[in-house]
Amino acid sequence: MDVHAPCRIPYVPFRGVNCSDAAGSEVPFAAITALLDSSPGATLGGRQWDVDSSTPYYAYVDAKTGATHQRWYDDAQSSAAKYGVALANKLRGVGPFTYSDLAYDTPDAAANAAAMWGALRAYKAKA
Repeated sequence: MDVHAPCRIPYVPFRGVNCSDAAGSEVPFAAITALLDSSPGATLGGRQWDVDSSTPYYAYVDAKTGATHQRWYDDAQSSAAKYGVALANKLRGVGPFTYSDLAYDTPDAAANAAAMWGALRAYKAKA
């Protein structure tokens, strides 16, 4: 697997949608940022960026199975890009799936959380 090339999500229909979380699992944002901030060796190639969707992702090897996987997520940079699309298209609102997965227990986690809230505040100020 080329860890720098986006992988396809398996076709797993769920509620009439073929690209859903039924093909994978959710991981708290705090766990993702903790891994990327403190253990860069745990990923293959570190944080990657998909230009087409303005979304970060990283690859890792599952310790139990040895299989290589990718995790895609949104951070402050990708959220701001998507909020920009909403502004440009005069959409009436945006919102995160959940902000309950942000952490504030370490300086890095608090900075990541502040950046996420900052991106949302910047959108609100322009809307």
